[in-house]
Amino acid sequence: MTHDRSDNTPIGWSAVGGQTLSAHRNPDLEEKNQPTCGGSSSGPATAIAAGFSPLGIGTETSGSVVYPASCCGLYGMKLTPGNVSTEGVFKLSNTFDGLGVLGRTHKDLALLTQIILDEERRDALDTQALASISENSSWLELGIGIVAPTWGVAFALDKWSSSDVKSAYEAVPARLKELGTKVEYPLDILDGAALKYGEDSLITAAYAEFPKRVQEFITNFEKNTALRCLGDVIWWNEEHPEALPEPYTTQTELIRSNESKMSEGRHQEVCSELRHLVIEGQLGNLMSKKGLDIILAPSDSTMVSYSACAGWPIATVPLSRMESNGQPFGLFALARENREDLLLKFMHLFERDFAKLAPATEPFKA
Repeated sequence: MTHDRSDNTPIGWSAVGGQTLSAHRNPDLEEKNQPTCGGSSSGPATAIAAGFSPLGIGTETSGSVVYPASCCGLYGMKLTPGNVSTEGVFKLSNTFDGLGVLGRTHKDLALLTQIILDEERRDALDTQALASISENSSWLELGIGIVAPTWGVAFALDKWSSSDVKSAYEAVPARLKELGTKVEYPLDILDGAALKYGEDSLITAAYAEFPKRVQEFITNFEKNTALRCLGDVIWWNEEHPEALPEPYTTQTELIRSNESKMSEGRHQEVCSELRHLVIEGQLGNLMSKKGLDIILAPSDSTMVSYSACAGWPIATVPLSRMESNGQPFGLFALARENREDLLLKFMHLFERDFAKLAPATEPFKA
C-alpha cells in the first residue's frame, strides 16, 4: 500500500526496498533525468523488462498495472473486475479493483489470461482467440477511436507535447488508416478527471471502502496479530517510525481513508452514477453511435479512470521511447466489459504491424 499510504511517496518506492529502478536506465544520465519504472506494480514490470521473469501479475484500481507496463516497454492488461478471483489479494476497493497481467508479448498475456480467468469467463470467451490470435486477423475487424495526444495528461503535459512523443503518437491514426482500420481521430471526450458525482469521485469512493478491505486482508494471516483494522495500522506506524524512514514519513492517505464519512448508501449511489457516466454517458454513446470497439489514449492519461469507473478492461502496448532519456511510452487501449478478446486481438495486430520496441540492455547499471 506504499503509494496509497501518503501523498508525497514516489511511485515505485517502498520502505522495505527503497526506490525501484527502471531496467531502461542510462549510465550517462543524471539521476533526475533517469527513466521511471512507474507504479504501483513496478516490481513485476521491472523484473520482466530486466529479463528476470517472462510474466507478471498485479492488482489495479486505476493504472497500477498498465502504467508501469507502459513505462517499462511492456504489454499489459487489467482484466474486467470479477473475471479473476481476488481471494487473498490486497485491494483498495472491491468495486474498482481487478487483477492484471504483464508480459513482453501479446501471446504471453493471452496464455496467462486464459490460465487465471475464472472457469465461467474462460468458457464464455473464445479460447482460441485467447491462446493464439489467428495470423489472418485483420484491422478491418476493429473500429478504433483515438483521443488527442495531450488528452488527460495534466501531470505529463510537457512529455506529450514534446515533438518526438507527439509525432510518434500522431503517426498511429495515420498508420491504422493505411492498414484499413476504421478510425475516429481525434475523439472528443471528457477528461477522466471530470468523472464525478457531486463532490465525490473514484478516489473518495475507493477510500471509503479501503478500511473494510484492510480488515478482510488481515484475516488471511495464520498468526494472530494485534493489528485488526486500518486504524491499528496507522497507530503501529506512528509507534514505529523506523518503519517509515525519511523522507517519506507521513500517512496522509491512510488517515484520509480511515476518516471517510461516506455512508454505504452514498457509496453505492456514487459507484452506480460513475459507472452510468461512462457506460450510458458520452463515451458509451460515442462507441455505439460510431461503431467503435476500442479507444486509444496516451499511456499517462486518465483513460484508466474510465476503465475503473465502468469496470471495463484496459490494456497498454509499447509505442516508442523518448529521445531525451530512452523512457518507453505507449498507448492505453480501452474496451467494453468482458471484451478482453478485442484487446488481445488489438495487441496481436499492433505487435505484428507496428515497430517493435528494443528491450532493455543494461539494467541497473547506473
